[in-house]
Amino acid sequence: MGVDPRLVTLAAEAAPNSMRWIALDEARELRVIYEPWAFKPWRVEPYHGGAIAITDSVDGSKSIVASCSNPLGPNVALVNAKPTWDVASWFDQCRKIEPPGGHPVFGARVNPSQIQIIRRKDGGVVMRFRLPTNNPPMTSPSLLSFDVGYPRAC
Repeated sequence: MGVDPRLVTLAAEAAPNSMRWIALDEARELRVIYEPWAFKPWRVEPYHGGAIAITDSVDGSKSIVASCSNPLGPNVALVNAKPTWDVASWFDQCRKIEPPGGHPVFGARVNPSQIQIIRRKDGGVVMRFRLPTNNPPMTSPSLLSFDVGYPRAC
């Protein structure tokens, strides 16, 4: 089931007539609570003479990549690496929604014309948001905020 083997050690610490309680943070760390849709902490990696910031979902099916390059400028990409249905069509439907001021991406507002849907050869799909080049705020921890009227499907 993927539970960390240290859980057995913790269970053995309890006396026969007592119980070892596990805190919520311990339960997550030991993978007793499994949140496949949750994202791991961000990491920074070198990439083509620069650096990118990446976070992956716990189940490894999705990633978010933030980067800045000469051809693209600042951008954020939502990567669905293991699609089980036509994710590209779903991404495209969400892209076409026009919330007031644009799509909220980490505090910046992105016009739908600055969103690109890319079908990868391996079956994965990327939704790339080109952020404004005039100092994107990056003030919000949310990739997309649902308080702007997105349908639940997005």
